[in-house]
Amino acid sequence: MFRLQVLLEERFDELAEIATREIGKHVEESTAEIRRGIEVVELAASMTTLMKGETLDQVSAGVDVALYGESLGS
Repeated sequence: MFRLQVLLEERFDELAEIATREIGKHVEESTAEIRRGIEVVELAASMTTLMKGETLDQVSAGVDVALYGESLGS
């Protein structure tokens, strides 16, 4: 997953350009969408670390994450 994140970062401009051509969005919208996708990949890649039940501030711009372990049926 971390390798995927690196590949996405390396091809960031190319991916934004492709999204702009394919979907017809403005470059700024495509850029923001690709950036958010990379942030999701980063979060998924580090999920095993995050599963410890911690609170993390600013995982992404304006996004905080809190993980709680609760037993089923509670």
